[in-house]
Amino acid sequence: MKIILEISAGTIYNIGPNIEILVNQVSIYDLILAQKNTIDIQIDNSINNTIEIVHKNKFDNDTIICDGKIVADKFFVVDKIWVDDILLPNILCYTERYNFYPKNYLGVRSNDLIANNLYFNGKLKYLFMNNFFMWLYEYFKKHDEDYAYNHSDPEANQKFFGYDQESSCETQIIKILESRGYSITD
Repeated sequence: MKIILEISAGTIYNIGPNIEILVNQVSIYDLILAQKNTIDIQIDNSINNTIEIVHKNKFDNDTIICDGKIVADKFFVVDKIWVDDILLPNILCYTERYNFYPKNYLGVRSNDLIANNLYFNGKLKYLFMNNFFMWLYEYFKKHDEDYAYNHSDPEANQKFFGYDQESSCETQIIKILESRGYSITD
């Protein structure tokens, strides 16, 4: 399964943050980010995978302050995540943020933060469960069912009725996907 991360970064004197990317605790990239970055990662969809993006070597002088305001800073933001050419919803770009600061740094319990960015040393951790596309299907289905159940529109249920329906075009879609190199399994 191919994961593409689109990451933007703040730079100081055209030098971005130093990051390391680990897949299942094995380092696959150690790089300095530019302002716009596209990073390809291959993972095995038959097992659970963890992708960690570690922001390291951030120092106080990597934040430039002028007149009491931050005017430049080294940071990164995960803008988009693609999985086998499918753009994930923005909400899935957010994950747990683990800081390398004490638990109650600035009065915040560091491992309780949810983010898609890091402005200091720490890491973002993404989980890609095996059979990811089945998980994604269930995620969308649950989201739509919750919308239909909680929405005042009397036709909301009808708009999301087709999840468990058989489709005559299913075999055609599978043929198209397989012709583009995808392997479809039950």
